[in-house]
Amino acid sequence: MIRFASPAWLALFALQAENDADLPDGVHIRIQSSPLLGLPVAPWLVWQVPVSTRTVAAPREPKRLKTILPVEPPESERDTTRYVAVEAVPPSGGRTTISLLDPDTGGLISRRSKQAAIVGGPVTRRVRLGGNVAGARLKIYAIYSKSSERTREEKPIATLPLPISDDCRWYYGGITQEEGLKRVARGAPRRYTALDQPDGQLESLTPEDEVARIDAQRAEVDAALEAVVRAPAEAPWDVTLAVPNQGSSPPQSADVPQLDSVLMPVCDPGFARYLGFADNIGKAIRRDMAQPMIGLVVSGVFAVDPKRVISEIQFGPFKLVTRLEDRLPPLDADEQAMIERVLDLTGARDIADELRNKGFDIRCFTAAAGAVPPPDPLPAPGVSLADAKWIAAASGISTSFRQGFALSTTPFAPLLAMARDDGKGFKPRTRCIKTKTVRRHVVLLRGEDSAGNQIASDAPISAGAKNRYRFCSGDLFGRFGKPSDIDVPDPDRPAPPPPVLRAMPLRAALDDQAPGELSPGSLDVRVPVPDNSSIGIGGRPIATLELAFADETHKLAATPGTMITQVFALPALAPQKSDAWSLTAHFIDDKGNPSPQSTQTISITDSRRPRPTPAGPGIIWTSRPGPSPDVELRLSWPAEPGQTYRAWIADQRGLELAAAPTRAAIALDGYTKQQQGHLNGRADRFRLITDTPITADGDGRARLATTLPRTLQTVGFLRIVPETAGGPEENSNVCGLVQADFDACGLVPVAVPNDQRPAIPRLTLALNTDGKPELTVEAVGFDLNAIEAAEPGLFAQPPTAANPPHYRLRRASGTVNDPLYARMIGGIRPLSLDRSGGTPRFAATFVDTSGLLPFVRYTWWAEVRLPAERRLPRGATVLPPPGAITAENTAQIEDAPAAFSLLSAPVTVVNAPLGAPDALDAASITATITAASGGFALQVLIADVPVSHPQAVGPYRIRIWAEQDGASPVLLADGIPTVNPFQWTGAIASNGTTNVYVALVDPLGRESPTTVKEVVS
Repeated sequence: MIRFASPAWLALFALQAENDADLPDGVHIRIQSSPLLGLPVAPWLVWQVPVSTRTVAAPREPKRLKTILPVEPPESERDTTRYVAVEAVPPSGGRTTISLLDPDTGGLISRRSKQAAIVGGPVTRRVRLGGNVAGARLKIYAIYSKSSERTREEKPIATLPLPISDDCRWYYGGITQEEGLKRVARGAPRRYTALDQPDGQLESLTPEDEVARIDAQRAEVDAALEAVVRAPAEAPWDVTLAVPNQGSSPPQSADVPQLDSVLMPVCDPGFARYLGFADNIGKAIRRDMAQPMIGLVVSGVFAVDPKRVISEIQFGPFKLVTRLEDRLPPLDADEQAMIERVLDLTGARDIADELRNKGFDIRCFTAAAGAVPPPDPLPAPGVSLADAKWIAAASGISTSFRQGFALSTTPFAPLLAMARDDGKGFKPRTRCIKTKTVRRHVVLLRGEDSAGNQIASDAPISAGAKNRYRFCSGDLFGRFGKPSDIDVPDPDRPAPPPPVLRAMPLRAALDDQAPGELSPGSLDVRVPVPDNSSIGIGGRPIATLELAFADETHKLAATPGTMITQVFALPALAPQKSDAWSLTAHFIDDKGNPSPQSTQTISITDSRRPRPTPAGPGIIWTSRPGPSPDVELRLSWPAEPGQTYRAWIADQRGLELAAAPTRAAIALDGYTKQQQGHLNGRADRFRLITDTPITADGDGRARLATTLPRTLQTVGFLRIVPETAGGPEENSNVCGLVQADFDACGLVPVAVPNDQRPAIPRLTLALNTDGKPELTVEAVGFDLNAIEAAEPGLFAQPPTAANPPHYRLRRASGTVNDPLYARMIGGIRPLSLDRSGGTPRFAATFVDTSGLLPFVRYTWWAEVRLPAERRLPRGATVLPPPGAITAENTAQIEDAPAAFSLLSAPVTVVNAPLGAPDALDAASITATITAASGGFALQVLIADVPVSHPQAVGPYRIRIWAEQDGASPVLLADGIPTVNPFQWTGAIASNGTTNVYVALVDPLGRESPTTVKEVVS
């Protein structure tokens, strides 16, 4: 049993032409195979088979008769049954039309309105009736597999080989090219088509004219056929030809699959006949089998690679690969039997076996068709304008464009005739072929975009003309239908390119000290006008430039290829103020179309230099040196909020200042020379210490916080230089960022306080006549020459006002003899110059008149320091100017106190009375004897006894003796610390007559006279 292939793999079309305007009389067949199969390995074989009919009653309601009517075999019979045609049988005396529709989209495939309203094709499954439908019936023409079994016994009525003779590795049974051209002649059109004569006046053609058309174009097709069939080194679908790209630099080429160069021309009905995919087989038809319709079956054998990749789709990291075996139907016994039959009839078995041995599968596909009358001409295609693009001209303005067209879909109608009327009648828009007989035109195929929509395009189209296009659809047999006309206006011209702005602010020569708002200069704007070759594809010449800046607008005539210059005055600005304005521009072409706007922000800062910052002559001290390698310096000065500054520093050596005995003198010398201009031109001696500009705060002051090395011994000179917001800039014509006059900015003397300690002083102690400690401090190792240089008044006779050296005393008391716990006494006091000895010295005497506790040890230490270092030399009266730079801490602008020396060796004294303590008052002593367990006890009470201070060197102590019955006194207690009141109890021998002797011992161990007390029993 023969199984019919899906039309997607193989389809057969057949028309029975009789007195047709386009086709010669006969049965015309057209074979259409899937490109995935390539070319068959043997000729197509065509058999004539019986056709069966059955009548189907149409719906009775007239409305339903004009709807889409399904006509298809049951699901179980679709592989073995083909409905090849449907006829609308009208009621008696009426006329009915029938349309064959695409079962998926409902689109029109073909229509028949003449007598014998029959339509047919590979997918005869949906029809629609028109005209007189009341009482109409449907007659279905079918070909069954069983009735086609004779193909295994009978010979085919037609054989359609490829036009390639002799032995081929991929094909057997070919014919000569001349025989292929005879097939062309058998089916040649009888008249011109819309491809050649789009105005509709179709003149007649001879078969020789069609043969000449194919003969003029077949050289490339013959070469491609030779490449893929004769002796390919690889499978036909892998054979390519390198075709150079015209005009590419460097030279490039594209690999064109040669199989496509054979299969694409098959869409041309003339080439389909030449290549054996179409023929007029009218003379081969058996008339005894022609009723009720001529039925035909075609079979072809192919060699396929089931593992061939036909599709790859990437999904992220994954790839979906489709191979040919995924699409092919399974090979069954019926197909295998048909393969053997075709190979036997064509003699291609040897070639098939060789291809099997190389790993290819041999498959056979069979299709059926009924020869129906030619349908009505195709309707006019739906056409609409799609994208249009201007074409670049060799020079100047684009004068032509490419127009795209969107076409309605017409199944099985791949041909398209396109003509243009630019005022001189419609002319074909495909390439003209010069044949041996008449002029013809290349067949145009419908294109398809990525979404599957059918499209066409044409170029070049001259701008400014009244262009009208005419399209006609053509079917597989070369019959063209009704025309569809559409006007093509010029596409919109693209806007001109945006202008390229070249803006240059130019500085005006302004007086730095001029007050108020002034214009800082002008803005020179230059705009190049693109020439006509640079305005973009399709653009029009530029005619006008519209330029605007700071509320000032100019419309300027623009000539392509020139430069437009316009100068604007910059808006006035206050000193050192900044502002920004938009500079905008756009072109306008000669048709009034504006370009996109170009915008540039012009930021301008007033070019007047900021006023120099003043400074005073006195040294500003840094923080005192500590463990860190750096010291801190904090300065401030009045400033406008937002004003920026940078700080620079140089030292005495860098400024070539002369040596001086004091740093204050160096500072004053630098200040004086800067004021006199003697330090001008030495900016290169300074180094920048603020990479980031200092910006004044909102409180109206600017602040500098920086560090300097603590090892700085000389005077540093700081220069605070105001500048505009972005930083300093050298003089130029640009209204940019400038700084104040560097030389006019004041010099701020800065120095690190001296942290060197003097030598340890000598401290001596003596008690004066009042018994008070008298301490003498002597400064040892002072450099008297240096002191005299800094403070000469100390050495004057009598001394004058000066900064003297100082001392301070620390005192500790008690048993802890450590200066850590000592307290300063007497404050910081001056040392005076003592000339009484052989060598002058600085010394001082201090009497500690504070009440000293008895028996407490007191210790003193002394420290000395040199005179405070002046920030200005003595007698200097130069005052800082208003708004001068000053210190954040007032201590930084006072004379710098010197560092104290280390502590001297301690001196110590214990404050004690000159003699032993007095005897205790007998009245304060009470002594009693009481009985105790097994004996007697003596109890001594002292009501008022001295007690030493807790910090004393020792306590007061009590000694007690007892004298009984005239015996010698016996020591009962010794060294008992006193408390107030004092009480002691101890054992005694008897309660006889007893006298108690009591003595007081002070903290130095001195004993008082004894006090006798009679004991009461």
